[in-house]
Amino acid sequence: IVESASFETGLITAKSPSQENFVPFVGFVVKFVKATAFIEEITPVRTKVRVNLLNSKNATNDGQRREKEEPIETPETYQDLYAKVQQGIFVRKNTQ
Repeated sequence: IVESASFETGLITAKSPSQENFVPFVGFVVKFVKATAFIEEITPVRTKVRVNLLNSKNATNDGQRREKEEPIETPETYQDLYAKVQQGIFVRKNTQ
């Protein structure tokens, strides 16, 4: 889910759908993935894309809220993401 996007700066922020569970002695735990992307046109036919992904976990119990974020560092995750972006660009480019 795209939260914000700026054509001027090329910055996009997004968040995956949340998964909420109740964990005894911990409270409600909400997990989701946060993403930021920076897109920069280098030339009319070349674009630079930088993406950061974070696993985010929020826990709420007795009015207290705890947040934990960990970067996703597995190369396969980013390779899959960039493959999907390239596929989307190819489809869009060839259906206009």
